Amino acid sequence: MKKIGDAAHKLIPSYAHLRVNTVLHGLKEIDLKTKNDPEPEYTLIHKLVSRTITEMEKVVKEIKNDFNM
Repeated sequence: MKKIGDAAHKLIPSYAHLRVNTVLHGLKEIDLKTKNDPEPEYTLIHKLVSRTITEMEKVVKEIKNDFNM
């Protein structure tokens, strides 16, 4: 779980800069849960990661639409 939290932590500045709050909220929640609990509940982290990835995919889709890709 530490690697998941580390990855989320590294992505936070980029999404903060872009002001993508839906993704940012998910990343911060993953970061917080994996830092504060040495063994967080797997299903909770899985749900958070899945939800955050879904939001990231929406952002990519919007960017592609904006650039007619």
